[in-house]
Amino acid sequence: LSPTQQFLLSELGEAFTSGGGAWTKSGAGTYQDLSLLAVIGDEAWAASASSIFERQGDELTAHPQGLAAGSYFVALAGASPTDVWALDFNPTTLVSGPLHHWNGSAWAPVELPDPAAGYHALFAESEGVIEVAGAGIYRLEGGTFSELYPVSTLTFAAMTHDPAGTLWAAGTEQISSGEDAGSPSTTVTVLRHAGTDDTEMVIPELTSACAIAALADNDVWVAGAGGVSHYDGATWTTTALSGTGGACSIVARADDDVFVIGNDVGGSFYHFDGATWTAQNVLPLGRLHAIAAGTDGVYAVGSRGQLMLHP
Repeated sequence: LSPTQQFLLSELGEAFTSGGGAWTKSGAGTYQDLSLLAVIGDEAWAASASSIFERQGDELTAHPQGLAAGSYFVALAGASPTDVWALDFNPTTLVSGPLHHWNGSAWAPVELPDPAAGYHALFAESEGVIEVAGAGIYRLEGGTFSELYPVSTLTFAAMTHDPAGTLWAAGTEQISSGEDAGSPSTTVTVLRHAGTDDTEMVIPELTSACAIAALADNDVWVAGAGGVSHYDGATWTTTALSGTGGACSIVARADDDVFVIGNDVGGSFYHFDGATWTAQNVLPLGRLHAIAAGTDGVYAVGSRGQLMLHP
């Protein structure tokens, strides 16, 4: 985090801290693969398959969760450190949830309206108000779920809001090619939801979508297999990032300050300055899974338990 404040999490579940000199080891849970990340308030929260970790200042706290056999966490979000939400999914049963809610002192389950809807995305709109997306999109407010977008052939994997409050979601849809045309094809679709107005847009250059960021109605970014796509209010333009096999997480702080991580084992990390994508130097600690923006920079987590900060 700085020359005098560093820490590293190993795949053996060990936490190492350094004040600029020798490294000190302390066990703090199982970190084998950190796959999710959210910066909530002034805290960084990360998740492995079955545990959630909270970094507050110099303290790292593990929150083990008792998930059903075969289930793992797929989404993490929160409006404040006392309003944190996590979502799990079971690929065998295709059932999601329940949601896991942290109120600052304890975790509690919250049942989903349709556990078989394949939920994979969360967005914390405000304290106590969240949206969950899968084959449909629902909002939880005042303890009650309401439908924002009906269950359909679309399966959303990522969701966000732009500053005006418009909801954007990205996912895939299986399109039948006809009885004699072989297997169905997969189309990446982006949903713009503003009040009662829904608009669906197809990105033909991508074959999957796993992350979305929206700065404005004419400045939306989607990362997935095939690269990074940008929407200018009229057209989607896709850029393939060399050697990555696509992108798996994205942070857009401004139209000339966008970060993505590549879907490759080397842990590639790219920045867009408004004109050019440039590879960033990171520790060679394996695949990166997620990035998130904080007030002090961009955080990243990866497959060997690493939590890194890019100023």
